[in-house]
Amino acid sequence: MSLLPLDLDGHGFYSSDPCPKYLSCLHSLRYVCTAWRDLVDGTPYLWNVACAALPMAVNSAMLAKSGQSLVVVHASEEAPTLDEFMGLAIRHRSRWGAIALQLPNGYIGSVARYLADPAPRLQKITLSLGPENAPWTGPGINLLGGQAQNIRDLNIYAAPIQWLPNAFAGLRSLKLTFIETHTGGGLPAQSIVDILACSPTLETLDLFGTEVIPTTIDTGSPRSHLPLLTSLRLELMSAMGADCILRRITVEPKIMTRLAISLNLDEADFDPSRFLSETLAPFASVYEQLNKRCGGSKLALDPIGKFVWTGQYEERYSFILSLKIKVPDAILWLEQAVGVGGPGVFLPLHLDGLTSEGAAQAFTALQGRGVVTEISVYTGSSIPGLDMILDAISGRAGPRSDLAARPGFPALHTITLFNWAWNLEKLEKALKGRFFNQEAMDSPLTDLLIKILYPTSLYMKGIKRIPRFRTAQRIRRIKGVRGMRIENGLGEYAIRGMLAVVWCEVSSSVTWG
Repeated sequence: MSLLPLDLDGHGFYSSDPCPKYLSCLHSLRYVCTAWRDLVDGTPYLWNVACAALPMAVNSAMLAKSGQSLVVVHASEEAPTLDEFMGLAIRHRSRWGAIALQLPNGYIGSVARYLADPAPRLQKITLSLGPENAPWTGPGINLLGGQAQNIRDLNIYAAPIQWLPNAFAGLRSLKLTFIETHTGGGLPAQSIVDILACSPTLETLDLFGTEVIPTTIDTGSPRSHLPLLTSLRLELMSAMGADCILRRITVEPKIMTRLAISLNLDEADFDPSRFLSETLAPFASVYEQLNKRCGGSKLALDPIGKFVWTGQYEERYSFILSLKIKVPDAILWLEQAVGVGGPGVFLPLHLDGLTSEGAAQAFTALQGRGVVTEISVYTGSSIPGLDMILDAISGRAGPRSDLAARPGFPALHTITLFNWAWNLEKLEKALKGRFFNQEAMDSPLTDLLIKILYPTSLYMKGIKRIPRFRTAQRIRRIKGVRGMRIENGLGEYAIRGMLAVVWCEVSSSVTWG
């Protein structure tokens, strides 16, 4: 048995109300035996929840049993008598420990009344007032009368808040989703910067879809150091606003588990090259650490010139950087962020999209760099796209004339071909060109693993034909090719790298390659 935690966060907004289930568990415990019933009834903090989904008589009884312990208040839009319920909860305002309100936009005025006065022991506010049917033009919610310095966790969704100076300090978590000020405009970046300066214990900063207005930041003052910050998310927001925030904070790379920066694409005054070289320079080491923890990353060749670099390891570590900048202009920063000797970048290539101007420029720029370690080539009908890839592998083409004789992607160790009908003769020629005369190179190329994937539908039908088997055998024998593996669409592959069982005319016996 344990007390209902004070972490009724936003997850409760998208699932069933947790309070009735909790109450059901309490009553189940009471029916175990007389001793358990007496223990449950005599433990005040087990009854410290007030929930609008429960009958008023039940809430009154639970609050009476809770003694002087902190109270968790929870109300959602299903509540038929919200004012009556909140009237009961407000009588215990001095014991509020956490409050979670999920209500339609029309309840803004009511919520402003519920949260107008100080609650000295309140540590967590989770407030959802959306989605909006129309822009709110009335006064914003003045949380706790401006006396919210004891709040440690603030999670606001689509609620118009009055962001008063020095209203918050010592936050552990700040999550703002689709936030506008009570005037209907964006949230000044200086307001966020001031909160961060007063919250050195902050662990989570999450701004999603929140319009942050760029403001003049005092660059002469020291940056706010956030030594406990583990998760930083700035997504679907103004690039200039994000720039103002990132320029005012520093973090500890070794403890970061999530760094997500995804900015609006079109802002006339935003210089993405300066953003990378100056604003994100202190965060390159964070990306390097997360790239290692994720075991590598993925870079998308976007046809419109958008830079999208991502990585994830289960639910523990993740990162994303998405902004409108051409990959060639971001190469140097990417190399610094990947780091020397760290896991490289996975590059998925689609033949039909590779010949677009943006993707072709990015592909060409990446050839001469050592950041890409794995390439996958998806099926397509573009012959020029196929030729670009084979030329890069062999070294018949390069991003600069002095690289024309040197194969591209020098750190490449794996190529995955999502098509069992690939032209293996062309691939064989490209691989021979890649590994020809390695001894004359300044630095040797990485040995390559070639993987060919069957379409799952063919594999499930029992079609396991390997086209051009003799060519596949020759590819395996090329010095520099460390293996050739045939997989099905489910990721299964033949043991010991076996390609197929065949009849050997020389030995007059069954063999395999």
